[in-house]
This record gives sequence, C-alpha cells and structure tokens, in this order.
Amino acid sequence: MKNDAFIKKVLDIFANYKTVYMWGCFGQPVTDALVAEKTRQYPTFYTQGIQDKLRSLVGKGYFGFDCVNLIKAVAWGWSGDATKANGGAAYSTNGVQDVNADMMIKLCFKLTDDFKVIVPGCAVWMQGHIGVYIGDGKVVEATPSWDNRVQVTSLGNIGSVAGLHSRKWTMHGRLPFVEYEQKPGETGQASTLPPGGQASGQSPEVTKPDILPSDGYPADSDQPHWAEGFWKSLNDAGIRIHEKRFEDPIRRGELFALLDQVVNKK
Repeated sequence: MKNDAFIKKVLDIFANYKTVYMWGCFGQPVTDALVAEKTRQYPTFYTQGIQDKLRSLVGKGYFGFDCVNLIKAVAWGWSGDATKANGGAAYSTNGVQDVNADMMIKLCFKLTDDFKVIVPGCAVWMQGHIGVYIGDGKVVEATPSWDNRVQVTSLGNIGSVAGLHSRKWTMHGRLPFVEYEQKPGETGQASTLPPGGQASGQSPEVTKPDILPSDGYPADSDQPHWAEGFWKSLNDAGIRIHEKRFEDPIRRGELFALLDQVVNKK
C-alpha cells in the first residue's frame, strides 16, 4: 500500500463513517455483544458510564476503533461493511501483526524525533498512543480525548492548525507495510535500534524503555493490567503460568506446555 492510498483510507474513515473510540476494537460495528465482550477484556477502561454511552450508539451505524487498531484495520482491509463482524477487516492478515501502539512503533523504520523530516503516512507516537501523519501539519488519530472518535488533530511539534486540537508527539517512523515515495538521497533502508533503544537520527535524550505499558494505560498508571484477574484465576485453578509478561508474544513451546497442563489436568 502506497502512503497516499494509506492516507486516503484513514481520511475516508474520519470523514465518511460514524466512529467512536473503543479500546481493543479495529472497526467492528458497535453492538451490545461487542460492548459486553470488550468490557470483559478491559474492565478498567469500560466503566459503566462508557458502557452506557456506547450502548446508546447501537443500531446507529457506529464503528469502534482505538489508536493502533485504526492503523491495523486499514492494513487488514477494513471496508466499512456493517454486515461483517469486523467491518470487512480480516484479522492479522497482509503480514501485519496484531501489536499494541508501543510495539507498532518498534516495527517502524527511519525512527527519529526530528519532526522537520516527517513525511505523510508516517506513524507518530507517544508512550501508549499512536496516530498517522497525513501532511499539512495534521494527524489522524483515534482517541477518547476531545471528540472521542477518529479525528484530525494538529501536529504540535511543527505548529498549530486553526480549528484543530493539538498535541506533541515523541517520535515518528515509517510503517513497514506502507510504501513511501522516495526523495532524492533517501535509501529506503530500514534503520535498526542499537542497544539502549536509540534510532539512527534520534537525539540522545529520546529513548524507548525496554518495557512499555499496553494501550490505554498511562506510563505512571497504578491500574492492574486487564489480564491480571485471568492470570490469577488460572494459577488458583492449578494452571501454572510462572511469568506474567502480558504484552509479550507467546512461543509455541510455551503454548504447548500450557495446553498440556489444561488437557492433562486431573
């Protein structure tokens, strides 16, 4: 997907569809069943007030997105088809992994905190949140702030845009599944993160910690992870999971060991 097509699609979602911020959603039509499912997954986020507001949108043509899932939905072929469970998106396809915002930025190349060199279609990132730069000092992001939907905001790092809310981001990078128009002198080579987490061209004071919070939890949050209760319940039931690592991918060997406990549990 070329960067202009990618931008066109995120703008299409912003301009032509009714959207609402829903943590853990990549463009699913808002239904009572979806609200119940996501409440079970993320009980800390989905308070009763949020549940009530979302249920008031059922049957009115709304689609739910969170920040990184807006990006993944486009990559997964989201079409806005309300007759399909995921709005037409095919989960985890086209070589695009299901990762959170902090993992998505790690997959990007040409990472830098120099916003003077940003090009349209780049991912813009801050801890726990991600958006898409569309050019002209503007970003498309799905956020519960301000309008509580997919919205266009101003890239505060390079100035404000009249009539738009603004925020500053930490760094930006090129998404691995987007094809960017090359400028003279650019090689298109993916940058690598050396020890310490600094990217080529990134200033020394901007680093990425080895462990980052999952989407929706501020860096200083004292809220338990949404999976904490499930982890405890499994261990209480005798299914031993010695490490939490809630946001890490599971290895096949670990999965086999876990399934063996479940299948052979007396």
